[in-house]
Order: sequence, then structure tokens, then C-alpha cells
Amino acid sequence: MAKEQFFSPSDSTWACRYRFDLIPRKTEDYLEMLEYHQTDLRSPFTHDRICTIAKPWGRVTLSGNKLVTSRYIGDDKVKKESLEIVGGEEEVVKELEQKMGIRREACLYPGYLARIHYTGPMEPTTDVLFNLHRCHIQTVPFENLSVYGKEKITLSKEWLFDKIVRRHRGGFCYELNTLFSSLLDYIGFKVKKHAASVIRKTGIFGPPFDHLITIVDVEDGLWLSDVGFGDSFWMPLRFTGSPEHQEQPSGIYRVRKDGDCYFYEEKIKIVVDEFGREEMEKDEFFPPSDSSWGSRYRFDLIPRKTEDYLEMLEYHQTDLSSPLTQDRLCTVAKLWGRVTLSGNKLVTSRFIGDNKVKKESLEIVGGEEEVVKELEQKMGIRREACLYPVGSLFHGLCWDTVILIYLNLWSLTVISD
Repeated sequence: MAKEQFFSPSDSTWACRYRFDLIPRKTEDYLEMLEYHQTDLRSPFTHDRICTIAKPWGRVTLSGNKLVTSRYIGDDKVKKESLEIVGGEEEVVKELEQKMGIRREACLYPGYLARIHYTGPMEPTTDVLFNLHRCHIQTVPFENLSVYGKEKITLSKEWLFDKIVRRHRGGFCYELNTLFSSLLDYIGFKVKKHAASVIRKTGIFGPPFDHLITIVDVEDGLWLSDVGFGDSFWMPLRFTGSPEHQEQPSGIYRVRKDGDCYFYEEKIKIVVDEFGREEMEKDEFFPPSDSSWGSRYRFDLIPRKTEDYLEMLEYHQTDLSSPLTQDRLCTVAKLWGRVTLSGNKLVTSRFIGDNKVKKESLEIVGGEEEVVKELEQKMGIRREACLYPVGSLFHGLCWDTVILIYLNLWSLTVISD
């Protein structure tokens, strides 16, 4: 007999499922409980993924990573077979497709929307694009912890979903904009990938495919979308015939055209110190005509494919001349500004209007444990992902061992030189 705790008071061979009354109700009567079942950890729906469907011969149920097949064999009997799904998210998605008829996109994107705290409509409109972009910027960090921890990055949709959504991580441009563009495509936006070259500290633009951006064609024109550039615009930027100034809570921006190239530029902010003194933010990358604007990157409108970026993805993971291999970096926007961890330095930026920002810097002391605590509390990155993420060269090692490995590799490099 199947295990059952909820017997009918009069007969232990029957189980009570629910009770109800005959009072007519309206849809709005259920809204409070709908919110509860979506958000409250006491709800059975928030504990793990569940999907179940009847078949002519019985039922198939997925609960977490466990697949149960129930076959009805008559005389109120059922034959059950359980299978623990191994192989990660890709195998779970495959079972949902094959057994439940749920398209793989639908398996991924509800969790993605929950990750970025988006609960709005799902139509390809400018308003939806703006809100999705803002939600993403304010929840998913720009970070290089995979590079820092020697975790190999791939650009498959399933791998990116597992890292960014299920493991609650961030990433840099190739990762974030690839996954975000797939979400836009799923909703119905006309979105294409394009290559950009980021300006370096030397004042020289980087190589082609240095940065991945997306261009969205929606309603009244083209929009530059980029959730993978760190300290940047919160909402997409419009293309116009002239470098129109576009003001947002995070700053003032424009897209300037020069020949066949376009330039994303930001108006240099005014930094206010703790004593109220104002100073223009240091920026070496001015466009030729106006020293109050700083160029960030240039791009063209040639559509690209994911595989076009693989060489530069490898470069940014391994080459010591890449800015992403220099030190640990993690930054995320907040409703009031931005928090950035660079090495052991934590910078809090508060936007106070009129293109002004108030910055506070804190040197984190106390070692790696304190850095991890800040990443958890300020960026929402779980501690196991801060030091040695799954897939990393150092996964499963204590931090002292990691430091020892780094020192040994460094000493070997010095000897070989």
C-alpha cells in the first residue's frame, strides 16, 4: 500500500486530498495566496522544481532531479520506477522535453526571470526591454571570479544558465549578453550580437571582438543593449541621427557615429567627497571634440555569431595582458548607485543627481574570509562561488592551498625567465 499520512477519519483505506466549500469566488480573491506560493519558503512550491503529467498508461513526475514513472496496472495498483538524473541541468531539460513536452526554453527562462526579479509582461515592447535590462543590471553582477578561480567558461545556453541562474553568479560580456540575448529572443525581440572594441588605459582601442554587445530592433528604432559592461547605462540607448544626450539615474550617455563606426560615450561624472568638495572624475579617454565626454567602446552594425568571440573569450581567460586577468573584480548596480569590489578594495558609489556621484572606499582587511563576506552581503554571490567555484582548478581546496599553488606557479615562472 502506498505510504499515506492523510487518512479519512472513518476509513484508513481512503486519503483526504483537500476540502472545499460552495461559496463563489473571484480571481482577485486568490492573489495573496498566489504571491505566497511564489515567494514564501513555507510554500511547497518554493522547495524544488516539480513537473508532472498524466499519460494514457499512468503518470510521469519530475521532482528536483528525480524522475518517477508510474504505470497503472489495474485493481488500484501502480508500478513505480525512480531514476536519479545525473549530468546536470542539460539532462534535466532533456527529460522535461522528452517526457513532459516542455520546450527547453520554457525550462530555463522562468528561473532566469526570477533571478533578475522581473515579474512584468512578456511582449517585445520598448517598456519591457527597458525593465528587463534594468532588472538584469541591478541583480546580476559583472565579475571575473571564474577567471580568477580558473573555472573554464563556455558559452552554451545550458552552462550559462547553470552558472548565472542556478548558482547565482555573474560574469562578463560574453556570458551575460549571450544569455540575455537568448531571453530577448525567447520573448520575441529582434536581437543581434555585434562586436565592440573597448578603449584601454593607453587610450588605444582593443582588438575586434574584445566585447560583445547586442542591438535590439523594437517598435520605434534600434537600441543598444549591454548588460555586460560593469559600470554602465541601466536602460538601452537609442540610435539617432545625432549624438543625443540620454540621461538616466546612473549617468548621461550617448551613441555617436563616426564614419562606419559607432561610439558609446558617457558624460564625465562629478565626484563629491565626504566634505562636499566636487571634482571631475578622472578619465583619460575623451573623444576628439569634447573633453567632458569619455569614450567607452566603439562598434559596428555587422551581425555576429557566438563562435566569432571564442578566440577573444580564451584571451580574456588566460592572457596576462587582458584586464580581466589582473585581479578579482565584481560590481553590481543598486537602486541608489553601485557597489564595486576590485582586489581587496570596496567602493560604494551613490548617485545624487546632476550627474554627480558620492564615492566611499574601504580597504578590506582580515584576509580572504572578509572579502568573501562582502561578496555575499553586497553582491549576493554565495561563498562557495567566491573562492573556488565548481569547475574551477581549485574546487575543493582550502584557500591556503590555493595561495601555495599560486606562489609555486609564480616561482616557476620567475625561474624559467
